[in-house]
Amino acid sequence: MTGPRSFLLLRPAAGRVAEVVAYYREHGVIEAAVPYGVVEGELLHPREDPGDLLVTSLWAGPEGYAAWRAAPGRAALLAGLSPLLDTAGPDAVRAWTAPAATAPGDVYHPGTPLVVAHSVGTGESRLGLRASR
Repeated sequence: MTGPRSFLLLRPAAGRVAEVVAYYREHGVIEAAVPYGVVEGELLHPREDPGDLLVTSLWAGPEGYAAWRAAPGRAALLAGLSPLLDTAGPDAVRAWTAPAATAPGDVYHPGTPLVVAHSVGTGESRLGLRASR
């Protein structure tokens, strides 16, 4: 059974997009969710205006996603990420799920070319792009 696709929209503080990407890579944020059932995950941003970031992950089942949302390790990673986010606005972090077949471009900057900043799982994104380094 393939579970949901999760989405986590992040709004970095002004000028801190690269630091958020580095944090995800250096701390293995998506990789930390693999034991909970992440099959593949990506950190995306619009090619032309990377003012926000989207983390999307495909899960083996809904139970694993629920367990990850409650995991102390996830809370610690988000706490470390918090200083890099625009916490002045109400939507510094926003999470939701959709059916597994939902493409990131359907819900995040539709019609805009996206860049994969970090990828875990298959090595190639659903967008057919390799992660940039």
